[in-house]
Amino acid sequence: YSQTQQVKAGFLHHLVDFNSCPDKLVLSGEISGTDIALLRYLSGGDNVSEDGIGITLACPLDSLDISQCRIVEGGEPYYKDYMTENDVVGREMFKWCLFLKDIKLPNTITAIGDNAFFECGRGDLKTLEIPTSVKTIGYAPFYGCTGIDSFTVAEGNTAFKSVDGVLYN
Repeated sequence: YSQTQQVKAGFLHHLVDFNSCPDKLVLSGEISGTDIALLRYLSGGDNVSEDGIGITLACPLDSLDISQCRIVEGGEPYYKDYMTENDVVGREMFKWCLFLKDIKLPNTITAIGDNAFFECGRGDLKTLEIPTSVKTIGYAPFYGCTGIDSFTVAEGNTAFKSVDGVLYN
């Protein structure tokens, strides 16, 4: 089941129909730390103990398209005490989101933080596109994403490129 929603920062929890168990969300608008925390929960990110052992949800989110969203500062911490910054996929933002098999990043992001996708997808996340606007990528952002077999870089990105699926700065 797929659900498409226009989002106002901090209000995603009012829009998601938890009774119908969406396994795919397509969002547009603005998302804050409060919304990222919910997306982490739905995709397994907050259902993991510190040793990396996952807890299964009845209806996990495995596909997330936030390409038409803008990450904005504000709201609650999305993980631990990490707060969102404007146009940044922050440190450990999608850490241990075990169920994600497909994620489309916001077209507006300028940076990807340290360990942003740490063990995201546990081998099921296969490809990732770096948007045109990304200028910096932190330390080990894709650590443990053993399933990624190729990266693509959006046309027009001057900081990164992909050659035969390998990401270069």
